[in-house]
Amino acid sequence: MDKPELSSADRERIQNSAQLKVKLETVLQVVLQSATGDEIDSLSHDLADFWDLGQQHNERIARILSFKGLENRYELDEILSELLY
Repeated sequence: MDKPELSSADRERIQNSAQLKVKLETVLQVVLQSATGDEIDSLSHDLADFWDLGQQHNERIARILSFKGLENRYELDEILSELLY
């Protein structure tokens, strides 16, 4: 089975998330000097994931705000299904 292609926006968001993780690691190593490398890695990964989820939610909200009427009900259903299932 073929893997679905990522959109250019998804690839860019993932790249930004990875860059953010590296920046977070740098800051967390300074601020949390007693933390282990694994703890810093895990925390920076989780924080970058939260950022990524926020970006995805912003994109969904922007799509919902662009809806004009009943013709968008199916698209709204798809967005809500992605969030809930």
